Amino acid sequence: MKHLIIFLILGLIGCSGRKTEKKDTIDKFRVEKVTNDCPLKEYIKRSDDFLIKSVFASCESDWKYKLQILKNNKIVYQADSLMEFEFNDSYWSDYLKISEDTAQILLDVNDRPFKNYILCLTFVKDKLISSNRFPLFESKPLDFDNDGILEYAGYSYTSEGYTNDSCCYNPIIFIEKSNSGLHLDVKLTKSVNSLLFGEFHGFEVNQEIKVKQPPIDSLRKYLNN
Repeated sequence: MKHLIIFLILGLIGCSGRKTEKKDTIDKFRVEKVTNDCPLKEYIKRSDDFLIKSVFASCESDWKYKLQILKNNKIVYQADSLMEFEFNDSYWSDYLKISEDTAQILLDVNDRPFKNYILCLTFVKDKLISSNRFPLFESKPLDFDNDGILEYAGYSYTSEGYTNDSCCYNPIIFIEKSNSGLHLDVKLTKSVNSLLFGEFHGFEVNQEIKVKQPPIDSLRKYLNN
């Protein structure tokens, strides 16, 4: 448990800029793998009426790419060919049936060397109506604000720029799970981060804003750990 707490704190208070070398690195990696006797294989997963298809290198089966989602043999979503996805056990359901015509599919995106994130796709019939990026959920949902609706909590992971008593602004984001599906809980996110950091500075990490490091117990409380 001690190591888990340390990991969470370092992840929450860290700061770093995003780099642009990822696509070139991944592309080179794949060429080397395929040409070195590591053939591609197809991965297929069905969620209700949706069919998720992707490929992976047989020697690196954790990472899937060239992902497509089909419904009634029609492509309803096609990811960038360099995006990587993982299909592992998680705290959340990867498919939500909201109504007869509406559904959400949650995809775990490998954003190496940064932390994974959740891509939430909302479909009405065979049309993609929204695509939202959520932080990876840290634990099972909890009714944090006692409104009778469960919320997931997560934050963007970065790895540099922290000290023992200060950190950059790296907000905890709350995603509400209601009858209408998953969506950002704006009120709760603003309230909790104002409490943790003294002021709400937005929904994104900002390494230019230095704030006092929140107490460990408070971070554990709002990450439900």
